Parts: sequence; C-alpha cells; structure tokens
Amino acid sequence: FYKSECFECHGSTGSGLLEATPDFGDPDFWSGSRADVYLIKAILEGIPNETLPEDERMPGYQDKINADQALALIEFKLKKFPEKD
Repeated sequence: FYKSECFECHGSTGSGLLEATPDFGDPDFWSGSRADVYLIKAILEGIPNETLPEDERMPGYQDKINADQALALIEFKLKKFPEKD
C-alpha cells in the first residue's frame, strides 16, 4: 500500500518529496497530537489543508483500507523509517 499510495508524496526514505509533506524520521512529527488515533484519522479521512494546492493535499483512503490496516501502515512506518537522532 505504501508503494502504490504513499510513495509519490512521502518517498522511499519517508522524508517527504513535497514541501508540506512531513519527514517521518522527525521525532517531533510523532509527538503530541500525532498519536495513533490522529494518524489513523489522517490516513482514513485525509488532511484537508486549504492553504495547499489540491494536488498536494493528503487524500483520505477510507475507501481502500480500514482502521486496522491504517494502524498496520503506521507500524510499517515505524519499522521502515525510524526516528532520527
């Protein structure tokens, strides 16, 4: 799923290919409001950032995966893109 849906914006290293795409290795990205519940919601519903062009906004994937699969995607991220020191 990452390769087909996420790679285009998040890249092979998880550092983000677009200016607004977060770096998955940044420890600040995973703290505070970025708890699993928030991330699952973001994956399923998307992130409607009106300040970005429409083609740079994160879409929702609730029509393609469920909450358990979204959590598995988060766990995949944690293994593939560990936090940077």
